[in-house]
Amino acid sequence: MSKSVAPFGESDTRRPARKKIFELPAGSTSDFFTHISSRLTLSKLQTICWCGDNFTKNFIGYGPGKDKQYEISILDDKIYMARPQEGGKTLVRHNPKNDDGAAMLQVAHVKKWMVYKTLDAIDSVDSLNFELDDIVEDSSCGDDLVLPFKIVGHAMSVKWSMDTDNHRVDTMKNQDIVIEGIYAKNKANKSKYFMVKGTNTHMHVILAKRDLAGHLKGLDLDNGAKLYLPSK
Repeated sequence: MSKSVAPFGESDTRRPARKKIFELPAGSTSDFFTHISSRLTLSKLQTICWCGDNFTKNFIGYGPGKDKQYEISILDDKIYMARPQEGGKTLVRHNPKNDDGAAMLQVAHVKKWMVYKTLDAIDSVDSLNFELDDIVEDSSCGDDLVLPFKIVGHAMSVKWSMDTDNHRVDTMKNQDIVIEGIYAKNKANKSKYFMVKGTNTHMHVILAKRDLAGHLKGLDLDNGAKLYLPSK
């Protein structure tokens, strides 16, 4: 389980005091963020972890499927298990079978989301990472922060991958999207939560109208997207 961290949004001594925008619940941290150990899921994820009732409103999650059979993304109570097919098609299942599993699975349950800010246009994944770096730096929460987030908006272009045994990268233009992810900065948390090499994030994208999902690889995001962070 992740350790409790300082409230996100504490006032910085270099700046005027401001309202907290994020705080862990007083109870068990597992109510806020659940880490399922990769050691326990190398071959088969227990059926109970895949029961639909276990994922409800305000869940996000990601991970590679067992034996690289599919790419897993979780948004609210919906599981996307995506696998490339011939002819550029994609098979997406939402109801896991009893023998389905994951090589690792990161799942965050946020008690309550709030709109932190409306974003300007963002022309790349790198630019989005820089934006998130600035937000965390301003929070003065320190390097131990582990932060789930999601972004809802419209993309002029979006690229994602399915890191399966038949790996494929897809691109679409003019799509409504939800980006979900986890931000972690220190070395231990970056390893524990599988941050992408060279960044402080691991992000997936959901194209709900297309019933598609995968690991975010490229982005041209329109002005006006909403960044959601956890709130008290």
